[in-house]
Amino acid sequence: MGSTEVSKEQSHPKASVLLAQLSQSMRTVSLQLESVTAELHSLGVGERPDAVKADAEPNIPAMSSERQLQLIALIDRLDETRCQMLAGQVQSDPAWNMLMELTKSKLLGFKVSITSLCLASKAPVTTALRKLEKLIADQLVIRVADASDRRRSYVEISPECEALVLSVLGVLESMMTRNPVVSQR
Repeated sequence: MGSTEVSKEQSHPKASVLLAQLSQSMRTVSLQLESVTAELHSLGVGERPDAVKADAEPNIPAMSSERQLQLIALIDRLDETRCQMLAGQVQSDPAWNMLMELTKSKLLGFKVSITSLCLASKAPVTTALRKLEKLIADQLVIRVADASDRRRSYVEISPECEALVLSVLGVLESMMTRNPVVSQR
């Protein structure tokens, strides 16, 4: 680890801890999914993988930007459907919606204003701003001043957070391609 990496971690210990926790949580979820998948296979559902290793990293396939955008759209539609069908019982997650929007914008090469990001959160503006400030404080997103207008700023996903979000998309893709679960009813 270079001296700049050490100084970055030392200057932002909270973000480093949060990223490490998120990474560990993703590994835990992956292991749980592998366990459930193995159990489903033992019941005769889906194709049996060659080997299911409890301590292995998830086998995340390489994906094109187009496929990543398709998965983001799928997640967004699923969230909208879930919220509509369970109206009043379940609400959308503003922080996750912001991360999805920032990832999509990065893949498409667009800048995202704070106002646009608040709208994408699907939450009241005050709630969205509070969530955004937390994401900035946790260094999951970065505020970037507009060079041509100092009154305006944009928001970008941090490289570390982008990698984690893309890993989540990779796990989803892997689940969809390796283990299509078909109802046996």
